[in-house]
Amino acid sequence: MRRIFPLLFLILWITGCATQPVPIASPVALPEQWRHPSAADSSINADWWRTFGSDELDHLIRQATAESLDIATAVARVHQAYATVRIAQAALLPELVLGLNITRRDHLENSNNGNFSNYGALLSASYEVDFWRRNRASRDSAVAVLHATEFDRDTVRLTVTTGVASTWLRAVALHERIAIAELNLQNAERLLTMVESRERAGTAMPLALVQQRGLVANQRRFLSILRQQAGDTHTALEVLLAQPGRVEIGKTSLASLHTPAMGTGLPSELLTRRPDIARAEARLAAANASVVVARTAMFPRLILLGGIGADSDHLHRIFDHPMYSLAAGLTAPIFNAGRLQGTIWHWHNVKNYWQAIAKPLLPLLPMWK
Repeated sequence: MRRIFPLLFLILWITGCATQPVPIASPVALPEQWRHPSAADSSINADWWRTFGSDELDHLIRQATAESLDIATAVARVHQAYATVRIAQAALLPELVLGLNITRRDHLENSNNGNFSNYGALLSASYEVDFWRRNRASRDSAVAVLHATEFDRDTVRLTVTTGVASTWLRAVALHERIAIAELNLQNAERLLTMVESRERAGTAMPLALVQQRGLVANQRRFLSILRQQAGDTHTALEVLLAQPGRVEIGKTSLASLHTPAMGTGLPSELLTRRPDIARAEARLAAANASVVVARTAMFPRLILLGGIGADSDHLHRIFDHPMYSLAAGLTAPIFNAGRLQGTIWHWHNVKNYWQAIAKPLLPLLPMWK
């Protein structure tokens, strides 16, 4: 027993010398609040489109969010990330396994000599001592990835809702422009009829007639362009709603819509509301935790094992003579041809990538810790 502890110490010393972890840069020190705080309300209205006061727009957006495959895919990714978090959190707790077994052995001859039955039960437990915070870092990485997928879901939902709202507003505006263009064409055609009458009576020059005909032709061409744009916009709205040929737009005018009130906050406050920026921050946190996981993979791991069980040749006496077992295992990497070091470099580069994306925005994010 006295020889085991020096051997374990030698293994730990060799492992510590062979592994040189990549230093992690300390986070940037940022202020917790603005120097001159604004009194403006920075809360986000989830149903922002309702400020326009249109029941048709509200119905279309709710229909799009309920039937959008992109949103359904983003929600499924969130559920997948949540399951990953549960798996990572489970590594912090002991694992219990209950086993029951029955063994029956008979000879082929009609003899009771050699017949054998055995019943056994075993309850075993295993637990990894998290000396180097490997399991905790793995859990933190999974939680950060979960937050990133939630921000991805919010980005997709915001993209869908803004796409439907902007397309619907464009369609309403084009319908009004078509109505105005039709009135202009009618007026130009009536004026053309008057010029033709005056030209036949000799009170108007042929040049005036040619100019008016060109004006009517331009009005017709412009009206056809507007109708084509309205058709394309209507098709785009049907694609967003995943209902081709089944979307009808009512006769809503832009004058009947309410103009949303604009806040008086700082322009930089918009950065704190954008889910894509928050996603970059969460990805950076996940990459940082993954670097810690990769570093700790080069350190020894201590696993505690224990179990209690019993067996007997009769079922009613299975717990008459219980037995237990205790064990501990210590493993440490010595040589793996640079596989673990390459993993550290990989996650360190991933961290640098997301840090390069998020670093220019960090001074504008009060939420950053």
